[in-house]
Amino acid sequence: MNKLLDHVGEVGGYFRAQLEWLKAKHSCIREVRGMGLMLAVELDSSDTAKAVASILLKKRILINRTHETVLRFLPPYIIQEKHVDEVIRALDSALTSDATKRQRLPAVIRAHKPTLKESQ
Repeated sequence: MNKLLDHVGEVGGYFRAQLEWLKAKHSCIREVRGMGLMLAVELDSSDTAKAVASILLKKRILINRTHETVLRFLPPYIIQEKHVDEVIRALDSALTSDATKRQRLPAVIRAHKPTLKESQ
């Protein structure tokens, strides 16, 4: 049992450090929180969180979106650092994708459709 708790602490600490690194890289991440392997990131909008969750699910990464803007990670205790690295790469990619960038634009800009005159 002690080995399991040590493993959860070590991999959880590694996971959190990687999420903090992403926070420093992506301004849309407001907060990283949690303990052990139960971790979460709060994003700046529900649209961004929805887009990121959708992208991760398409990559077969189980993710839970809670409180509209929070992505919760709750991996099995047997997770290894190589699995964390895979999730971090996918999350980084999702946060830099065009789909999530569009979600971060103000609604007025997203809704604007150029008229024929504007497009010439």
